[in-house]
Amino acid sequence: MNFLFRFWPFCKYCIVGVVGTGIDLGVVFLLVEYADFSPLLASFFGFLLAVLHNFFLNKIWTFQAKSTNTRKLFVKFLLVSGVGLSLTLLLMFLFVEILGIYYLFAKLLVSALVVMWNFLANKYWTFTLRSFSANHLPDPTYDLSVVIPAFNEEKRIPPTLFRMQEFFQKDGRKVEFLVVDDGSTDKTKEVVLGLQKQILFLRYYSLLKNQGKGAACQKGVLESQGKYILLADADNSTPI
Repeated sequence: MNFLFRFWPFCKYCIVGVVGTGIDLGVVFLLVEYADFSPLLASFFGFLLAVLHNFFLNKIWTFQAKSTNTRKLFVKFLLVSGVGLSLTLLLMFLFVEILGIYYLFAKLLVSALVVMWNFLANKYWTFTLRSFSANHLPDPTYDLSVVIPAFNEEKRIPPTLFRMQEFFQKDGRKVEFLVVDDGSTDKTKEVVLGLQKQILFLRYYSLLKNQGKGAACQKGVLESQGKYILLADADNSTPI
C-alpha cells in the first residue's frame, strides 16, 4: 500500500499523458484523413489540444495544485510544452518527410519521446515547490519575524501590535512585524500604515484580492528577514 501511495501521483500523470496522447493522435488522424490537413499542421493542432487537457488535469487531479500563482504555473507549463512542440514538429519532419516513416507510427514514436521530456520538466520544474535552506539565506536582519495575516482587522490589530511591541521590548530581541492584508474592505491598510511611526519595524503588505489565510501567511513568510518566523493572529487570540 505504501508503494502504491508513493507512486500514485506518477500513475495519475501517466494516465493523463495516455489520455492526452489519445486526444493528440485522434485529432491528427481525423484532420489528416477527413480534413486533408498535412501531418505537420495536424500535429500542431493535436498537440495544442493535448496540452490544454494535460495542464488542467495535472493541476487539478495529479498534483492537486492550489497555488494562487496559477498564471505563473501555466506559463511554465506552456514553456515546457513549447519545447515539446518544437521537438514534435522537428521529429515529425525528420521521420515523415525525410525518412518516409508512416505518419501514425512516426507520431507514436515522437509522442513517447515528447511525453518523457514533458514529464521530467514538469516534475522537476513546473510543479515542484521550491525548497529553502538556511544555509543559502543571507544573514538575517532580525532575530524574529512576526507574520500577521489580516482581513478587516482595523479595530483589533492596533492593540495586538502594541501588546506585541511591549512584550518584545522587554524580551530584548530585535523583531520585525509583517502585516499582510488579505484584501480587506475596511480601513485596515490606513490603520496599519498610521501605526508605523509608533511600532518599530512594522511593515505592511497587501494581496490584491482575498485569497485566504494560507496565501497571506505565505506572502509574509517569503518577505520575512528574521532568523525565526512566528505566525500570529491579528486579534492576539493566542497571547504573545
